[in-house]
Amino acid sequence: MGAAAAAAAEAAEAAAAAGDRTATDTATAAAPAAPGTAAAATATAAATAAAAAADTTATAAADAAATAAADIATTAAAAAAATATIGGVLLQLATPPMLHRQQQLQQQQQQQHYCCSNCSSSSKYTLLYIGAAAAAAAAATSAAPNCHSSSTRLRILLQQQQQQQQQQQLQQQLQQLMLLQGIEASGYPRQPQKKK
Repeated sequence: MGAAAAAAAEAAEAAAAAGDRTATDTATAAAPAAPGTAAAATATAAATAAAAAADTTATAAADAAATAAADIATTAAAAAAATATIGGVLLQLATPPMLHRQQQLQQQQQQQHYCCSNCSSSSKYTLLYIGAAAAAAAAATSAAPNCHSSSTRLRILLQQQQQQQQQQQLQQQLQQLMLLQGIEASGYPRQPQKKK
């Protein structure tokens, strides 16, 4: 229930209790007091007051807990929305160039493997990277100049290794970027800078 309704109910209960005590006092004053009657009336009034105080405390505690839970839920929802917005903007700004570069490296690798497929000694690369259909097409194609030479194959292998290293570096940069996004969005406490 709301705080106003609880206060109104408590006021009504207190008024009723006060009315009961007034009626009891009036009846006691009008009639001859029996032994122990005053003590019993006092105990009843004390018990009534204690029950009213307990109800008031419980109601106030419940209202405070409900308000705190609502505030926490609202704050958490706002933080989640802000995190999603910040992460989406950063990812949209920083990621596409890296992904585009990675796609270019993959296309270059496929072209180099297609060139190597003209050599009978390197047909396994064709089957592994560009598939059986491309291997059949490459087998029907005449060999490129110096494609059978060992120096050409070595140069292509070196280029492949460099491209793989570049791909690994790009992946590491993407992982670091996503980790940084998570730290920035979650408000991770930073080290305070020392004053000179």
